[in-house]
Amino acid sequence: MVILRIVMRSSRGSLELLNIELVPFFYSIDNPWARVKFFNMIKFFQLIAEGKDGFSFGKSWRYSEDSLVALLPILRVAPKKKRGYVLLSEAKNVKIEDTGHINKLLIENNEKSPVYIRMGEMFTGGSQERMATRSYIVMPKEKIKIDVRCVHASKGINTGVTMTSSGIAPSSFDSHLCSAGFKMRSIEQREVWKNVDNVAQSFCCASREMYNAGDDTADSPININDERTTGSRLGQVDITPGIDSTTIPIYSFTDDLMGNIDKFSDQIKNILQKVPYFENQVGVSLVDLQGISAVECFDLKDSWKKFKDEIIKKEGDKISKQQKNSPFQYKEERAKESLKIVLKADYEEKTLFKSKDWRIIGLKNENYTGEIVELKDKPIHLLLVRNK
Repeated sequence: MVILRIVMRSSRGSLELLNIELVPFFYSIDNPWARVKFFNMIKFFQLIAEGKDGFSFGKSWRYSEDSLVALLPILRVAPKKKRGYVLLSEAKNVKIEDTGHINKLLIENNEKSPVYIRMGEMFTGGSQERMATRSYIVMPKEKIKIDVRCVHASKGINTGVTMTSSGIAPSSFDSHLCSAGFKMRSIEQREVWKNVDNVAQSFCCASREMYNAGDDTADSPININDERTTGSRLGQVDITPGIDSTTIPIYSFTDDLMGNIDKFSDQIKNILQKVPYFENQVGVSLVDLQGISAVECFDLKDSWKKFKDEIIKKEGDKISKQQKNSPFQYKEERAKESLKIVLKADYEEKTLFKSKDWRIIGLKNENYTGEIVELKDKPIHLLLVRNK
């Protein structure tokens, strides 16, 4: 059974038509007024949760017994088949050009396959660094302008410069981007700059904690004099009066998000290098003191293998967090059951973008916000993040 779903938005006293589509309707005896569900999204969630169609959960990984976050891998043994897309980070024939506008980049796909751009993907080159505000699929021979935001405020824009994909923004951006997307709006630039500041401060605090604790996984704290940390300095922690600041570490941060990420990742490289790649891995769930923090999953292992290092890198500050005698007593079976509950939970769904070849489905309930990206009616990527 299908029904006609009409999505409208009230704007300045008038109604604006956003979307019309036919979607499956699932009747429930327990709840005869059950909401409309997107069949592919529900099926994908159920397959992961119930361990069907080759999906399963792997053995959890923690850096140490004192770690405050565990990684629960999602695996999938699927029939060998060629992916119907490539990731932007692995594409060889895609041109990314600065339009001269702070909120737009031009993407031209000269690949033979569709190119997937993940929400939060960052771009660098001889111009101001930017970040994609939502996910996109660029079809072969297609040229589009994508919505971006600046992540390096003190760096100028250079119109016409060619740029490249350069990793993913830290996980704290996922929550903001998903929330804004579900409300059918683009995240504001001031929100992004504020989060750049927050991330930098988080890195500095983590750096200082590791250094003061004598953690041998950290090379040295972020230092204002380190030439790798470039950009306009936003602040630093207080230095004890009367102490020569040249003889002790100075914890500083800048407005250069990518520079801060690279510096912090260098500090914890001994930890990041030990995060294993599991055979047939397609995703991961982060588990912390409050339960499931985030879930990210691709349809096939080749995508995860290409993206794994960047996804782990963006979670670096969480993965490296440790505390002696912490209350975090990790139980793997409980974590797996918690993940199943999250995947089987009831979500409000909304089509955020739709073309003839692909669409983005926004997801939200009181605990989590996220999205599923579909290409030719098949899910290729899932992201869920816990609400702040």
